[in-house]
Amino acid sequence: MADAVRAAVLVAPGRYELQTFPRPALPEGALLMQVEMSGICGTDKHTFLGETKQYAGTPAETDTPFPIIQGHENVGVIAEISPTAAEHIEFYGRRLAVGDRITMCPDVVCGRCYPCTHVMGYVWCDNSLCYGNSFTSAEPPHLLGGWAEYMYLRPDTFVYKVPSGLSPRVAVLAELMACAASLDKVKEFSSYAMEGFNSGDTVVVIGSGPLGLLHIAKADMMGAGQIIVSDLSPYRLTLGSALRRRRSSRRVFNNPRATLGPSSRADRWTRSRRGAAYGEHTEVLHRRHRNAQAWRDDARDGQLC
Repeated sequence: MADAVRAAVLVAPGRYELQTFPRPALPEGALLMQVEMSGICGTDKHTFLGETKQYAGTPAETDTPFPIIQGHENVGVIAEISPTAAEHIEFYGRRLAVGDRITMCPDVVCGRCYPCTHVMGYVWCDNSLCYGNSFTSAEPPHLLGGWAEYMYLRPDTFVYKVPSGLSPRVAVLAELMACAASLDKVKEFSSYAMEGFNSGDTVVVIGSGPLGLLHIAKADMMGAGQIIVSDLSPYRLTLGSALRRRRSSRRVFNNPRATLGPSSRADRWTRSRRGAAYGEHTEVLHRRHRNAQAWRDDARDGQLC
């Protein structure tokens, strides 16, 4: 393994440089991952533009530092691992070794604050730090983002061994799929009459970007009946239509603004936001399957596929 590691460094808003860093020595509990793939998040684009405030107005509010190695949606292969990490760093307790493919949670949490001790399923730590967002590359161990040849993973990282047969192209989406936890949250309300998300219900996904597409896939996996997808991009709508694992019905309309007037039933329900689940970039609106006729009536003259 080379002693020098190359990385794409955002040195200031709008300006990247290819820089070289020393390969870090590993303390007990840490590992070094050879990066195979790293996603580009909307957060990364905001940082590139100089919009560095994250979690504004919350106890976890931070400003992204410069220079920085971005990249928090990562998958790679273990290049070097300490004995302690080999035994204990994997989230489910599986032993790790050099050559294993892994992915990781980008958030490093304290484990002591109220959200850490009371909220299950998603990271809401008051003291959260994030790979590719919180750590400057100007300070050792430098390689704390995925846009590099190798990435240093701290002992307090949640690491997951990728199952054999799962390609890096799929495994790199693990962090995005975790953001579809909004559907799990809505599922929790399914015991209330006319609320929540049950099997066979209609799910409406507004915006079929990367997160929207994964909401479509997950809703399908969770037993949704009809899935309606709205977007202005024909290309994204085509991708949304292709995400079909089961034989559930699909209705995709291109431009809802052209068919849903301000007085339509669907628009009135949407504006009420009753039972809405919000992802970071996607709003997933759901209602009971028997009420889906309102959407079909209002969208009848739209572009359906």
